[in-house]
Amino acid sequence: MQVMTQMAFTGQCREAFELYEKVLAGKITVMNTFGGSDAKLPPDSTASAPEQIRFAELRIGDCAILGNDVPKSEYRPIQGFNIALHLKTAAEARRIFDAFSQGGQIVRRHPIWRAVLQPN
Repeated sequence: MQVMTQMAFTGQCREAFELYEKVLAGKITVMNTFGGSDAKLPPDSTASAPEQIRFAELRIGDCAILGNDVPKSEYRPIQGFNIALHLKTAAEARRIFDAFSQGGQIVRRHPIWRAVLQPN
């Protein structure tokens, strides 16, 4: 089993995934638009504008982040989650944080720290 994060956007999916690809040294493996696909939508789904992203996948090592655009009328902000990046150095963490901070909104800022996780 693989567990993947999926994010919804209102027209910014392509821009976000291109930034994630660059900053996280990943690889976009899928980037389909609503207008470029003849595949049926899942039940109770509404297509966004033809140029918006129907499905995107960014591979980062053995992990993937998924995303898509939804109509603004159907968008609901996601709450109560985060994406944890486990990095080898504080310098790498700072580089990534700074890159995502440019033009972004920092909602809650925690200091960069070394976590010592212990198995049960």
